[in-house]
Amino acid sequence: MGLLFARATTTLDALWAGLPVLTLRGDRFARRMAHTMVNALGLEDALVAADLADYEARAIGLAGSPQTLAALGARVQDALAARPLFDSTRFCRHIERACAAMAERRERGLPPAAFDVEPI
Repeated sequence: MGLLFARATTTLDALWAGLPVLTLRGDRFARRMAHTMVNALGLEDALVAADLADYEARAIGLAGSPQTLAALGARVQDALAARPLFDSTRFCRHIERACAAMAERRERGLPPAAFDVEPI
């Protein structure tokens, strides 16, 4: 199992592939995005570094510990199956319900308006 050092949309692709992604906490868009995705999987404690020194230490530690890396990969896989952010079937059903609600408003002659779709 490899460890990917990435940010932005590459992070999502890597996580979908089951790869742990080490990222930095930060004020830049790519860091915030990667941090959010890793956090959504419940892996912030293991894969989000506070600063560059922490990032380097974690990267070296993970590179030298195949067992830890494999365990992180297993955690990623488990989280992908359990977390709603990565449940594309659920997301699709949610979007379909939103489209149906919009179509119903149109059929009733109502103007466009903001509305909520209850989670499934």
